[in-house]
Amino acid sequence: MPSGLWLSKLPPGGDRLSSGRTFSIGVLTVPFGRLYERMGDDMQDWCDTRIRAAAAKPQWIADAVTYYHDQVRGGLKDGRARADLSRCRESITHKIRIVRLIRLDTTPARLQESLQRHPSTQQIRQYAEDDQPRLARRLESDALNLFLAYVYRLGHHKLLIYPFRPSAHRAPARHAEPMTPDL
Repeated sequence: MPSGLWLSKLPPGGDRLSSGRTFSIGVLTVPFGRLYERMGDDMQDWCDTRIRAAAAKPQWIADAVTYYHDQVRGGLKDGRARADLSRCRESITHKIRIVRLIRLDTTPARLQESLQRHPSTQQIRQYAEDDQPRLARRLESDALNLFLAYVYRLGHHKLLIYPFRPSAHRAPARHAEPMTPDL
């Protein structure tokens, strides 16, 4: 195995010897540690930009997921990755339905029944009955953030930001000024 590949597998803090002492290849782990941090920051910035754009309305979150899903799915060759992507989309669509239900001031029994319908929300009991607005914020936040992080890890870094409206992003047209000869 080439040494560059071996070093990339080391955690940023070094490794443990069989005696329990740690050793560090300090000169190399610091740059790798910074690289991992920068990659994480880049992914978080990429996700945050897309989340802010779609967060105005819960329906936009569901629409954004459908948009990103349709953009990414066609390029995936791996059947397992396509299935995971579709499962994520279904989970998010379900979570957004629950957010809408909460905003309609549902009963605790109906909310609990809706939470039990999908594996992604079956274990959520913490805020369900006591603090429905907090549950709605949590579901909205989780929904698009987890999906976008998965899409980013798949390598789709250049997706347009949803809701993309070309007319809203165009630069105003500049009128040509007549040229006069320099005298």
